[in-house]
Amino acid sequence: MNTTTSITLNSPFDSHMHWRQKDALLEQVAPYSTEQFAGGLLMPNTKPNIITVDNLRWYRDEIQEAIVFECRKSFLPLFT
Repeated sequence: MNTTTSITLNSPFDSHMHWRQKDALLEQVAPYSTEQFAGGLLMPNTKPNIITVDNLRWYRDEIQEAIVFECRKSFLPLFT
């Protein structure tokens, strides 16, 4: 008996992403991540560190700008 099992994830979610602030690296990584995943949990590697709500808003805006610029589909970024 030959049994084959396959699982297809149509909208996978990456629960461990380390993106930097907007720079060449972010612009290189974002298209690959957003092409493969429907969303991700982003752990900021930024300078300065994200320690206030205003810092997080700034970072979120940079990520949203990179996603809109680079993405060809919707991507949900969540932040730690």
